[in-house]
Amino acid sequence: MAMNTDRLRRMRGQNAMESALVIVLVGAAAVGMSLYVKRALAGKWRQVGDVFGQGRQYEPGRTSVNKF
Repeated sequence: MAMNTDRLRRMRGQNAMESALVIVLVGAAAVGMSLYVKRALAGKWRQVGDVFGQGRQYEPGRTSVNKF
């Protein structure tokens, strides 16, 4: 009976460690991918700005802004 209890205890500990490792790896992958997602969103935002701004960039003191 004592052998089964020790085996079950080890298996529960192993399952907990495996679950924790999977959670840590998924979290690390999400953090790593956030940089690429931010860059992609910034690129799309710039592309939209270029379309509406017709390729012009704002330069303080040199660019005139039309107010409606």
